[in-house]
Amino acid sequence: MDERGMQKRLRKITLFFTLVSLVLLMGSGGISILLNHTFQNEIEDQIVTETNRHRTNINRKIDTDLQTLYTLSSFMEFSGTIDSSQFAKGLYESNNENSFLQMGYFEKGGTGIRVTVNGAMEENMKAEETDSTFYESIQKAWDGKSVVSDVYHDSAADEDFIAYAVPVQKNGTVVDALTACESTSVFFDVLSIKSGFSEQTKVRVMGTDGKFFLPAQSGDQADSVSDILLSEKERTAFQNMLEQGKSKFMEVNENGQTCRMFAEPVGVHDWYLVLTATERGISEPLYQNLLITRIIFFLLLALSGMCILYGARLMKRNSRALLRFAYYDQLTGSYNMVKFSHMLEETIASTRDFSLVAMNIRKFKFINETFGDEVANQLLCYVKKVLDEAVFEGEFFCRETADKFYILMRTSDENLVQRRLEEITEHIRDFFLHYNRQYRMMIYAGVVTGAEINGSFVKREELMSHVMFALDRAKKRQQDEIWFYNTETYKKEQLQNYMESHMNQALQDEEFRLFLQPKINLRKGTLGGAEALVRWITAEGRMIFPDQFIPLFEQNGFCTELDLYMVELACRQIRQWMDEGKEAIPISVNQSKLLFYKDGYVENLCEIMERYHVPAKMITLEILEGLALGDAEGLNSRIRELKEKGFQISMDDFGSGYSSLNILCSLEIDELKLDRAFLMEMPGHKKWQQQIVMEQIAQLAKKMNMTTVAEGVETWEDEAFILKAGCDYGQGYYYSKPLCAAEFTEKYM
Repeated sequence: MDERGMQKRLRKITLFFTLVSLVLLMGSGGISILLNHTFQNEIEDQIVTETNRHRTNINRKIDTDLQTLYTLSSFMEFSGTIDSSQFAKGLYESNNENSFLQMGYFEKGGTGIRVTVNGAMEENMKAEETDSTFYESIQKAWDGKSVVSDVYHDSAADEDFIAYAVPVQKNGTVVDALTACESTSVFFDVLSIKSGFSEQTKVRVMGTDGKFFLPAQSGDQADSVSDILLSEKERTAFQNMLEQGKSKFMEVNENGQTCRMFAEPVGVHDWYLVLTATERGISEPLYQNLLITRIIFFLLLALSGMCILYGARLMKRNSRALLRFAYYDQLTGSYNMVKFSHMLEETIASTRDFSLVAMNIRKFKFINETFGDEVANQLLCYVKKVLDEAVFEGEFFCRETADKFYILMRTSDENLVQRRLEEITEHIRDFFLHYNRQYRMMIYAGVVTGAEINGSFVKREELMSHVMFALDRAKKRQQDEIWFYNTETYKKEQLQNYMESHMNQALQDEEFRLFLQPKINLRKGTLGGAEALVRWITAEGRMIFPDQFIPLFEQNGFCTELDLYMVELACRQIRQWMDEGKEAIPISVNQSKLLFYKDGYVENLCEIMERYHVPAKMITLEILEGLALGDAEGLNSRIRELKEKGFQISMDDFGSGYSSLNILCSLEIDELKLDRAFLMEMPGHKKWQQQIVMEQIAQLAKKMNMTTVAEGVETWEDEAFILKAGCDYGQGYYYSKPLCAAEFTEKYM
């Protein structure tokens, strides 16, 4: 190699090492800067994580307290009048589960009660006389809102408190407010959970006035944020943060030490969580990790790069898998209920032009057992495929469990939804054509439309409850069925469930009340007796009418207990009249078929009469004409048994559809009550025919020593009509509506 060549090579070597040196120098500097930057970011990340942990704990505590009140509120919706002693007992027992110092119940616009944790109770409290912050919370609850109050100071206890208030609804209307309050000191435990930071770290909660209502747990000399922010620049920056409602890092000097301060909104009112820590308290464990990292950095540089690359790829792949597991059904690949719920909440928040569908395959268990798991799974995947093709843009569906699918359609037109679901059903049935199976699959669905709930706020949980109600109604049809949710039907079923679950307790609590309607002697114009009518008045004062509960009681057999109870109420009222020196009148009481033929029926009646020392002739037992069908002799046998004991027997609603004069002639009754249908308006050319029939019945009854009572007398013309027909008594609104026993006594006795 010549000199020129050698020089050229040396220049290349020099240039190479120069470049390597420059690369190493730049790399070392870059690594140093990067590590320092990473270190600072790590510090901030840890501070943010620590702050968020405390914020989450505070919010979880508040949410738990509110949920406790909502649970009590839901219970009170059907519980009726609040019993003060029971309320106090409930607070004492629940104190093991919460930190409430006081709980209260305030009627809307009225008074309330408040109970302390030690059992002390204040009754007839006026809401407006409580602390202004506390009263403001009550007012918001009366408006239908759940409330977490700002911090207020109780001078009597010399403590800061937070108040909670939630509405209590009755029949969909806010009527009361349920309240609770607790000391801010309960949050000390929330903020005192140990962390990796040093003891010099301080966590505080700041109110809207800038004061710390939750100061650091120990050795804290700062009463407000102004004691930490010493400079005007710091105060200005912090004020800007408050106005913008943002989080912020600041470097401050507290007690002569440089500290990192981080402020984060709590999410309740304008509260901020403020964390301060010294540089040493934050960074000491991180410096140790940094030193180790620098020692092994060059040895593991290549391996780290490979690991990072591999880890990134693995993380990306696992992220996709995790996302699929979290939001997708593993069998069909459709959305699962978690994803569907999120999308449903977004939909109902923005529009009412939608329909929520819950769909089931009828007898899916049979399909599973008959054709096997594999075929059943293929069927579910096929349903997913059909729905994929059936939904429009902006619509979505999910599989929840087994064969249950939910669909969100972007229309509230019931006819359109009906047609689309019928098409979907037909396509799903095609599945078994591929297997040449002679099996007709049936599908049922429940639907709730946005139009049905339009104008009212509805939560996702409430909407799901409505669609499950519709699905249950469809399921009961035992065929292909699409059932649309109807508010009135839903309320009727709710009422029926309420009545069936409360009927026994209502009987014990004497919620079934005696009402009396007079029977007027048409010849004398005087009171000749009364009919006992039942009304159900709940503890809350709600009236439930007989046409709402009598059909249910006849179906479940509870009418036997209620009818005997009404006989007892009638005897109790007659006894009261006698004891007061009044001339008692006979009372007619309706008796159901189930009770009339029940073993021990006559003995039970006689026991009631003996208990109140009331003659049996004062009680007229009313039976419906349908009892005579098929077994007139058996009916007469029971009638004779009752008449031997002194009871009077009346046939109610005669002429309502079953009776005939032949049946009437065969019965040994004392009284005949003509159905109100005889007095209903009809064309003039038929009115005389009606009068002839009534006259014939009245004459026949007289020949058989029966008195006649015409029901449904509404006008003077009705009275003239039945008087001409020869009836003995009249009953109806022309004389009086049914009155409670006290009103009847005052008016007629």
